[in-house]
Amino acid sequence: MSDKDPVDPAEVPVFTGDLVELDKQVKAISSGGAAVFSAKAGDVHSSSRPASAGAICDGAKGGAF
Repeated sequence: MSDKDPVDPAEVPVFTGDLVELDKQVKAISSGGAAVFSAKAGDVHSSSRPASAGAICDGAKGGAF
């Protein structure tokens, strides 16, 4: 669709869900954003570790990833 063509009303999606539940879910999701934004390297789970170079290259047959 280009900006010059009119919008076909039949193609516009209609929300048929529960607006109260949608509002609750939006608030729950949006409240976690600040924690993700302010996360520091020390906040990452201690069992996370970088993959070895061999593990990365083993899956790259022929030099392509």
